[in-house]
Amino acid sequence: MRPYLLPLLAILMVTSAGCVPRPAMDQSEFKGFCYQAGGLRGGDCDNISICNTYLSVIDVPQKSLQACLQGCVDINRTNVYQTLSAQCINVSQAGMDYCQRFCRGAYPEQPRQ
Repeated sequence: MRPYLLPLLAILMVTSAGCVPRPAMDQSEFKGFCYQAGGLRGGDCDNISICNTYLSVIDVPQKSLQACLQGCVDINRTNVYQTLSAQCINVSQAGMDYCQRFCRGAYPEQPRQ
């Protein structure tokens, strides 16, 4: 029975490694994901300037998860009105998605009582 114990323990360790909570996204990760969003860089759309508009939400401490999420939505709404290019709208949408992912990591939802 002992020869099977070590491989079983190794398998258990490997499979349980996926259960460790992932740290919250930081600003650098947000930029890395967002700057590459929307497929092609360049052309008609400046990914970097669009993604950087979300930093006004990410860089400022928010009151709550809901306030942070709403800030991301508000930035996206402004970006969509200011850009007409479908490619830029896709970048802004991706920015909002990453912004909200940042919020969910930085402001975990409080348990309901």
